[in-house]
Amino acid sequence: MRQKESRLVSVVLYVLVSLSLFLTWRILAIPSQTLNLQPVAPTVQSPSISTTKNLEEVFVPSQMSVHTDTRTYITKDTKILKDVNRFLTDWKMKDLSFLATYDLDEFNDLVLQTGRVEVKFPAAIHLDLISRYFEVVPEGLSNEMITRILLSPQSEDEIYLVNDETKKFILLKILKSQWSRY
Repeated sequence: MRQKESRLVSVVLYVLVSLSLFLTWRILAIPSQTLNLQPVAPTVQSPSISTTKNLEEVFVPSQMSVHTDTRTYITKDTKILKDVNRFLTDWKMKDLSFLATYDLDEFNDLVLQTGRVEVKFPAAIHLDLISRYFEVVPEGLSNEMITRILLSPQSEDEIYLVNDETKKFILLKILKSQWSRY
């Protein structure tokens, strides 16, 4: 009984494979009369566009946040971020010094204080790559990486450069005369 079923299944499979091959040949070899295919227009080749950017255009802030007592305003508007980049470039911060490495709670307290302006970068960036923001990057700090800059109008003489991954802070002392220019 089992051999008869096995032969029957084999015959059915051979018939189905043959039918499949025949239908495939029919579809590929003989065009259908019901389809009116229109010729496709030749593709127009666009001129190759090469974009070259310098380091200043690549390593720019990607987000700015303003923390008030009740709200936080966040923007990714490119026009505003270009103005922020230009402001930081023209400002030429100086007197960098390594401040400290904080534990998570101290880090969150300092970063989340109200009344701050945060300028974030898309990833951790070496200070050398954004050296245009500083008069001089001290030798020991040139390989330090930062992910954001914290500005505080209440504490006009301090700016923090922050690395979110390592919880490190670099302190900048700003002269009041330098801040009042803006």
